[in-house]
Amino acid sequence: MKKLVVVVIISFIVSIAYAENSGKWKQYFKKYKIYYGKNLYNGSERISIKRNSIISKEVIKQLESLHNFDSLSINSNRITDPIIKQMNKLETLTSVSIEGRRITNKGLSFLKGLPDLKSLSVAGKQFSDIFLNYLVNHRKIDYLNMVETNVTGIGFKNFSTKNPIKTLNLDGSQIVDEGLFYIGRYTTLDDLNLRETRITDRGMKHLVKLKKMERLWLYGAKITDKSVPYIIEMMGNQREHTAFVEIYKTKISRRGVKELIKAGITVNCDYKDLSAELP
Repeated sequence: MKKLVVVVIISFIVSIAYAENSGKWKQYFKKYKIYYGKNLYNGSERISIKRNSIISKEVIKQLESLHNFDSLSINSNRITDPIIKQMNKLETLTSVSIEGRRITNKGLSFLKGLPDLKSLSVAGKQFSDIFLNYLVNHRKIDYLNMVETNVTGIGFKNFSTKNPIKTLNLDGSQIVDEGLFYIGRYTTLDDLNLRETRITDRGMKHLVKLKKMERLWLYGAKITDKSVPYIIEMMGNQREHTAFVEIYKTKISRRGVKELIKAGITVNCDYKDLSAELP
């Protein structure tokens, strides 16, 4: 009983210390219109830089002094490459999200200094396969979001397959069939978004080894019934998990949809209920 009381007291004191420290940083960053948040359970710290945030060398210096700083979100057109490059010493970061017209591939070179990076999200046509070269030494990335970028996928050629990628979002990107050849090597993938892309049946054949795939998003892709066998080989007749594919605005026919359904795949498509047509 005494040990329990001691533990409770210590936990209470630690929580107060966390709260006081959190309040101090919150007030400091508030002056610069930057959001600071702290998880009182595990002490992890997150920073959100918005459109009206003010960034200086002093602010970056303070960011470097945060001991449990693991999440950085930037959504600002005021942040430039020279500014973001100065963030290359934020080694504790595991999650980074970047959106801003004045940040380019060059600015993303700061990612080389983040060895524990697990989650990365970038958005904008100024980003291409070039920035993937800054991630060649990373081994922990499991989430990549590259919406509306000029990434073709060929940059994955030098991206280590030791990264346990589970989610890859290339919605609206410039991904090409050759790029899918390299993406098809990441057998840990279970969620792949290729919506509104130019990929064709030739590219889909490179994905058949992705046996853990649970969700495949192909809205608007340039695919036909020729891709149906590839999808089935990848996702069909799964016992360990459910399989879902979205094929709105593709050229997969009603017959192709019925084949996917018979293989145990849940399909979202342009056609109405096909259950009455299935044997």
